[in-house]
Amino acid sequence: DRIEHWTKCGAQMSDTVAKLVKKTPAPVAAASSNAACRPRRIRIAPGPTQGKSMKTLIEDIAKALVDNPDDVAVKSTEGDQNTVLELKVASGDLGKVIGKQGRTARSIRTILGAAGLKANRRFSLEILE
Repeated sequence: DRIEHWTKCGAQMSDTVAKLVKKTPAPVAAASSNAACRPRRIRIAPGPTQGKSMKTLIEDIAKALVDNPDDVAVKSTEGDQNTVLELKVASGDLGKVIGKQGRTARSIRTILGAAGLKANRRFSLEILE
């Protein structure tokens, strides 16, 4: 069932899989009408609510990471082309938001940067104690 599903979505079987299934590997056209095969996309609409949606995004990510989601607070300060988002979490959860060697914080900042490109706006994240 899985092999049929993925081939309908446009995946091609490797030679090993083809031998196991006793089929010859042939390119299969992607079934664009099949809803289960479509990648999920997050749309970020530019406009006056842009800073608010970024604030919500950071808040949701932080709440998923920490032990005390009630202590998560995000404050945004908007400038001409820059928006500073200040993330405040409980002191015990600070390490979870920052991550080992700052990897989690860097990932969150990368998401903000990518979303900011779409909105023609620069977002920066400050993690407060």
